Amino acid sequence: MKTFKTFLSFIEIKTKTASQIPFFTALAYTFYHLRTVNVRDTALFWAAMSLFDMAVTCINNYMDTREAKTPGHFSRGVMLGIIFGFTVPAAALGIWLSAIHGLVFLLGGLLCFAVGIGYTYGPAPISKSPYGELCSGLVQGFLIPFLVYTLSAEKPLAALSVDTAAWTAAASLDLRGLLFFVLAMFPLAGCISNIMLANNTSDIEADRGTRYTLPMHIGKKNAVRLFTWIYTAAYGAVILAVILGALPWICLLVLLTLVPVVRNIRRFREKQVKAETFDASIHNFVILSLALAVCIFIGIFI
Repeated sequence: MKTFKTFLSFIEIKTKTASQIPFFTALAYTFYHLRTVNVRDTALFWAAMSLFDMAVTCINNYMDTREAKTPGHFSRGVMLGIIFGFTVPAAALGIWLSAIHGLVFLLGGLLCFAVGIGYTYGPAPISKSPYGELCSGLVQGFLIPFLVYTLSAEKPLAALSVDTAAWTAAASLDLRGLLFFVLAMFPLAGCISNIMLANNTSDIEADRGTRYTLPMHIGKKNAVRLFTWIYTAAYGAVILAVILGALPWICLLVLLTLVPVVRNIRRFREKQVKAETFDASIHNFVILSLALAVCIFIGIFI
């Protein structure tokens, strides 16, 4: 029993519920626009995504203990075994789905893997660079939802074909569909980026000399301003998406979340202390993204 609890702590099971929100938001968006979902392939992708999400968490925890030279949840060998136990089946499912859904799906999946592994591993981890906010928001807020949509779309938002015999390649983009998609998913990407931004802003003093994050480059005041601007842009994207028809009109109810979200923004603007106000970014992510997902689901039936 103790070993199982240690395992749950190693994969940080408590954080996994929130990490599923972008997937289900994308699923709702897919059904709203396509009125159909490829159930089998979507379920397989969910399994691959969940396995890799746990693998990334394990890699983060493994690297933290190795760099700090502190005892890990398990021995080094066991931790590496768990990481490979999650990564290998996730990669196998991704390759199988890529064989069905094409080159764009493969490239998107490879990018997810590259960012996930490179986040804390390697000579220049993304988490120690100024690009952490951008990469986390891009992958979890845009790329994963894009892959979810691609699984069910008869006409994907982007397609790439290669003729090896003629050494030619052809790409096609659904510009209208991509615009709708970006507007609808921007609140997710923005909230996810702000979680890392809040974390790095709170750690700006502790990180000096070891990490060179975005807040260290732009300064704490500008980082706090950016934190606010991103939420402003997120609500603006929802309004524009409804006006253009990318989201159902009921998604305007998402604006009601402004009350708790603004309260959390003020908490963080007043004090950037990790133990006291970092959770404001997590609360805002759950409040805003969950409200968006629920409203899209409701919009399917009205």
